[in-house]
Amino acid sequence: MPNSIPARLKAVRETLGCTQKEMAKAVGIKYRSWQDYESGKSVPGGNALIAVARLGININWILTGRGSFRISEANSGESGGLLTTVARAVAEVMAEQKEEFSEREHAAVTQSFARLYEKLSARPDPAILGILTHREPGES
Repeated sequence: MPNSIPARLKAVRETLGCTQKEMAKAVGIKYRSWQDYESGKSVPGGNALIAVARLGININWILTGRGSFRISEANSGESGGLLTTVARAVAEVMAEQKEEFSEREHAAVTQSFARLYEKLSARPDPAILGILTHREPGES
């Protein structure tokens, strides 16, 4: 199993039979951005991850290496839905990357993803929002 986000992104692309250019187009990002994701120069943001999920790929697997490669396999018997899975995975990656981000950058990314999660989720899980923002449910 690939042991890093860049390696897992490359595995996704290769499994789908795409070139980097084709993958970037399928995800709706610039070719250079996909190259940067695969080389480890940057980490895909929420919109890119959502687009990859729409291709049927389990974002939790991409971000953590845990779970099944495909969403259909990942969702069999699990609760919470795709956004909750993505939210947990993003929170975990942000926690791992904390030393590479300033506190301000870390807060900005987690707040942005929390807002996206709230906006897109039919029923946002307050516990997941707390994990993302490091706040207790109901706390402002």
